[in-house]
Amino acid sequence: MGPPFCCVNIDPCRSRPLDHDNKFSTFITWAREMLEGSEPVIDDPIIPSLEGKPYAVQLVRQVNYGPLESKRYFVPRGGQGDQGYLEVTEGDLVNANFQKLNSWKG
Repeated sequence: MGPPFCCVNIDPCRSRPLDHDNKFSTFITWAREMLEGSEPVIDDPIIPSLEGKPYAVQLVRQVNYGPLESKRYFVPRGGQGDQGYLEVTEGDLVNANFQKLNSWKG
């Protein structure tokens, strides 16, 4: 797993805050730490158990309203993301019966 973002200048741009902004902010902070090298990149070939994971973050890459280039999914290692995040597949989330709460398009 590589860093979620290609640069540290990623900022959310939305006109109004959402109920789950604190979760997204924690994810953004972790992703920036990975880019800056203060958070180790952990490649874990073992599929993590999603039991007890409170939420997942879907990261979609799309340039200038073009086709979707990629989708990546991350779940917190523990608690609310204070221990970092693990990358999982869409199939993992479907098998664990995750449901979409919010979506936002800028």
